Amino acid sequence: DPPPPHVPPPPPGRTPDVPPPPPGRPPHVPPPPPPEARRFIAHDRIVCKVGGEQGWACGEVQAVDEAGFPYIAQLDPPNARLISVPVDHDGCARAEVCFGTSALELSRCCIAPKAVAARAQLRFATDDRVVCLRIDADAEPNESSGLGRVWSAATVRACWFELDACEEERAAPYLLQCDDGSQLICHRDDHRLIRDVRLQAPGPYALLAGDGRFCKRRREEDHEAYEVIDHHTRRVRPCRPPKPMPIAQPATEDTNEALLCLSCEP
Repeated sequence: DPPPPHVPPPPPGRTPDVPPPPPGRPPHVPPPPPPEARRFIAHDRIVCKVGGEQGWACGEVQAVDEAGFPYIAQLDPPNARLISVPVDHDGCARAEVCFGTSALELSRCCIAPKAVAARAQLRFATDDRVVCLRIDADAEPNESSGLGRVWSAATVRACWFELDACEEERAAPYLLQCDDGSQLICHRDDHRLIRDVRLQAPGPYALLAGDGRFCKRRREEDHEAYEVIDHHTRRVRPCRPPKPMPIAQPATEDTNEALLCLSCEP
C-alpha cells in the first residue's frame, strides 16, 4: 500500500477540528457571566459564623464582591477585626434582626457583655409600644426590602431579659411580644433593631446605603412643613423641605445635538 499523505501538525494552541477564524475577524470570546445578586449592601448589619466557643458574631459589611469573597465585614468589639465571608448563604452570614425565642443561641452570641455589665439606661421601658426588625417568612424578598425584613409592631414585655439564670452577663435589653403573638428577643438597644412605633410605621424594611438613623418626612398637621427624625434619640425637629428637582431648560440654537436624548420610537 502507498504511504498516507503527509498532514502537517496543527499550530500550537489550536486543535485540528477547530477551524481558524476568518481573516480580519477576531476569535469569538464569550461575554463574562453577569454578577451574582447579593443579599446585603455596604454598611448592612449581619451576623457571621466565626466558629469556636462564640459561634456567631455581629458585624457590618464593609465591601461587596471584594478579593474574591462575597463580603468583607468588620466585627463589633470585642472581636473588632476584618473577616471575609466565603459564601453568601444563611449558614455563613445572615441579617441581624430580632431573633425568636427558639433561636436563643443566636441572641446569646450577639449580646455585648460590656453593655450588660453596665446595665445602661435603655431607650424603652416595659409596656412601651415599639416596632422591631424581624424576618417575615411570608414577605416577598425584593431589592428594596431585602430578605423579607419587616418592621413589626410589638410591646416591650421585659427589660434586661436573662436568657439563662446562670448567666447574668447574657441578658438581652428587651423581650418583645409581637402583635401576632410571637415573642422576639432584641439583643441590642439600637435604632437598627428597635424603634418607636410613633416614629416608624410597621411595614417593609427599606434597604438603604447607611444606618437609617435620620429620616425626613412631612409633618402630619402641616403637609407643607417637614421634620427630621432621629430614631436613636427619638427626637423630632423641624427642617427645611428637600430641594426641588431641577427643571429641564428648553433647547437653544447653541445646544449640541450630539448630547440630546432622543426618542426611541421611529
